[in-house]
Amino acid sequence: MIRYFALFAILVLLSIFFAFYPIAETRSQVANVNGLDCSKLGNVNLSSRKYARCEAYWANSWANASMNAALIEANTAANYTDGSLSDGYAPGMLTCQDQQKGTDEAYLYFLNAQDILDAAAEMEPLSYERKTYRREAVRCLTKAIALDTSNRTYLLKRAEINDDDPLLAVSDITKVIDTQPGDVDLYILRAKAYINAKQLNSALADYNKGISLEPKNKDLYLKRYSFFLVQMRDQEKALGDLNSLLDIFPSDPAALAYRAEIYRRKKDYPNALKDITLLIENEPTFSFYYLSRAMVYEESGRLDKAFADINTAIKISPTAASAYEQRAKFYRKTGRAALAIRDERTAKRLYAQMLKELEKE
Repeated sequence: MIRYFALFAILVLLSIFFAFYPIAETRSQVANVNGLDCSKLGNVNLSSRKYARCEAYWANSWANASMNAALIEANTAANYTDGSLSDGYAPGMLTCQDQQKGTDEAYLYFLNAQDILDAAAEMEPLSYERKTYRREAVRCLTKAIALDTSNRTYLLKRAEINDDDPLLAVSDITKVIDTQPGDVDLYILRAKAYINAKQLNSALADYNKGISLEPKNKDLYLKRYSFFLVQMRDQEKALGDLNSLLDIFPSDPAALAYRAEIYRRKKDYPNALKDITLLIENEPTFSFYYLSRAMVYEESGRLDKAFADINTAIKISPTAASAYEQRAKFYRKTGRAALAIRDERTAKRLYAQMLKELEKE
């Protein structure tokens, strides 16, 4: 009886072995073809970063005809750490992984960087975690560039996200400009990198070069205007760029609004009122323009007109908290405290509602 039981057990084990042998052989073939050490796969923790690539690659290559597509999926899985603090990374953090020789390594490093950046995009903009992820993506792109030194996509992506080394960003963009000297967007991008590197004259030279290539490029004039105003603190040159832009596009709303604000700061109230009134004529249902003109009227001492414009803004946008806030300040300035308190409460309630709506999104 025992002999029959033992024989039955042996037959069962053999049937299990031969049933799974083709899978084991397939796994072995995949490992041999791609040089992956998956022989110990069954004896390790599959969450381990080292072996996640083997498991994911085996699973995908077995299911798909394309080995390369499977490897891309495998590297996506392998980008995660194994939950330990090894290599100086936080548990669960996406990292830049070494890619397998004999594949399109540069492209896989680029995909790895994209995965990391996608994860970073979900984080708080100024968080340390997001900065760490972006640095890791830069590390991955650096490996891609080392393998494909002239790839435009890799160079520009590294320049775009390189928050720590603006001069390297300048170098990356310059390499691309050398091959495409007529691309205006590249000069805009390099100007930004120069600003980050505090090389303002070089940034200005790039904006000038861009405008020389495309003298009717609205975006370039607005960027140079902002550069003059914020970085150079030169209000007159900023105003000059807005004037140049409005010579080409006389009714451009952004240029008119920015110029009106500069006129207001210079206390040139007639010209400020002229620009804002033109904006209102072109777009009479935009309440913000009325609030802007009310501010100019108030500063120039024409309180009745200021009050009328604020009320018009509230009629157009009765849920605009900023309009009630501005009218409350006007009431306080003219000694009507009770009315000011009422508008302040309304503004507070509307701001709270706005925050709730934002939280829902």
